[in-house]
Amino acid sequence: SSSSSSSSSSSSSSSSSSSSSSSSSSHPPRVPVEELMEAAEGVTNMVLAHEIVVNQDFQVRPRELPEGSLERHVRDVLQKTFWDLLEAQLLEEPPSYEQVLQLLDEIKETLLSFLPPGRSRLRSHIEEVLDLPLIRQQAQNGALDIGGLSRFVVDMMGSLCAPCRDPDVQRLKDVSDIVPLLKSIFCVLDLMKVDMANFALSSVRPLLVQQSVEYERNKFQAFLDKQPSEIGLYELKLKNNL
Repeated sequence: SSSSSSSSSSSSSSSSSSSSSSSSSSHPPRVPVEELMEAAEGVTNMVLAHEIVVNQDFQVRPRELPEGSLERHVRDVLQKTFWDLLEAQLLEEPPSYEQVLQLLDEIKETLLSFLPPGRSRLRSHIEEVLDLPLIRQQAQNGALDIGGLSRFVVDMMGSLCAPCRDPDVQRLKDVSDIVPLLKSIFCVLDLMKVDMANFALSSVRPLLVQQSVEYERNKFQAFLDKQPSEIGLYELKLKNNL
């Protein structure tokens, strides 16, 4: 009886081990999400570089959310809520400028990002006028000139924008109310970011054309070296993006 029990236990253990082994071998090895994301990003970059090389008309375009989509509705509601709240803060007695200061700081960083190397004098001028600690102090003392700062921002945008944006910047000068003006400033800044991206693409395209074959070979080899067990996944991702 003891021998039978031992044999049964051994058989059960063997069966369990076999089942576990079979189950384990039936599932593909788990790959960390971070590595998959990194691989997907690498493939996307390679496909993007290829598209830039073969398509001379390739350009970055502003993202347009479909009319009537949930994402667009949520975005519109959030934006309206934000600007309505800002307007209410400025109508308080005394006005609350904290949100305006954050926007001015974001505007300053965006303007600085447009500056080409060597424009140190203009960089210093922007940093001097849009000095947030000084502006905060002016706000606390009731001496903040938002209109003057806004005009300075619009003038800087006019000096840094592409010629195709001149009409957009000119229209900003016709907006007098601060909240609509700030809202319009951010809209035009977003367009200027797209212009800057396209300028960068046109600048890098000749270099990519020269090095495209070597670049794509090295990138793809890096994917294979990093995760050889997932070659099929990468091939599928590449095919879906080509």
